[in-house]
Amino acid sequence: MVWYAKRMLSGVLVALVVMMVLPATGFAAGQTYWAVVNSDGSLARGTPGVQSARTADGIYYVHFAKSISHCARIASAGSSGGVRTLPPVFVNLAVDSTDPKAVYVAVMDNTNVGVNTAGFHLQVWCNPKDLWVTTRPKGSVVNHGGASASVERVAQGRFQVLFGRPVNKCGYQASVSSSNFTVFGSVLPEVNSVAGNHRKVLVTLRTAAGDYSDVPFHIIVTCGQTRIWAVLPSPVTSGIPRGGHLLQAGTVMTGITSAQFDVPINQCSWVATVGRFNTSVAPQGLISTTLIADSVVGVETDDVFGNPVDRGAHLSVVC
Repeated sequence: MVWYAKRMLSGVLVALVVMMVLPATGFAAGQTYWAVVNSDGSLARGTPGVQSARTADGIYYVHFAKSISHCARIASAGSSGGVRTLPPVFVNLAVDSTDPKAVYVAVMDNTNVGVNTAGFHLQVWCNPKDLWVTTRPKGSVVNHGGASASVERVAQGRFQVLFGRPVNKCGYQASVSSSNFTVFGSVLPEVNSVAGNHRKVLVTLRTAAGDYSDVPFHIIVTCGQTRIWAVLPSPVTSGIPRGGHLLQAGTVMTGITSAQFDVPINQCSWVATVGRFNTSVAPQGLISTTLIADSVVGVETDDVFGNPVDRGAHLSVVC
């Protein structure tokens, strides 16, 4: 089939045309909940029973049909379709301590001011067999999936997460997420593997000013071919992409990488985190996603001022 996508970035219109044929393959999803929310707070799509609303400038309320209080929650900026209108923003999470089915999502600029022009994608991972960890400030573990998990604070704002099995060939997504109403504002997570230990992931947390910060975070790990995920070098020629259901990755332009899957993902959620494909520490960067075609997601990375920059990315797709 033939598809095309048009995007606006810093006043430049980008048109992309590709010919491709998609095989009819299925995929298995774990026990996850998700929501794609527009900038006005309306729900674009999500798990049956989910509701959403914007409650203040840059503050959104998402309510699920079941309790998510013991789950991992990750989110990133992104449009619900193929037309990108959002600016580069910080996206952080805070639970509603009075309602175990709800979560607040804060969308802010680099001065901690709420932004009303950016939608987001939210995923909640609850399956105890999946690999995920939730933490308090300074890294103490609250809950986890998998047989075992621990977190070591190696320095201010730098944490090594140890899982019960190797994760060096997997993808990692992380978000700043508190267990109360506290919103930590403009703090960015970055992820990468740890040299010499295939069971560890390094999570780095930095403010817009570049200062390391001991804020709570949630991390999930995606592996294998049953889930849809990708680890994308940027530019793509700087490394070898990997993922589940991933057909190929491409560089669209500076700061924009595409991931083409072998199944349609246009009715799914796409959450991305800045991260390297190897053990070197990822540079700081904002991240967002947009739909390029029914089975292609575009991942954009910017510096904290909104300028496009090449950054690696880890992408999770949940349907």
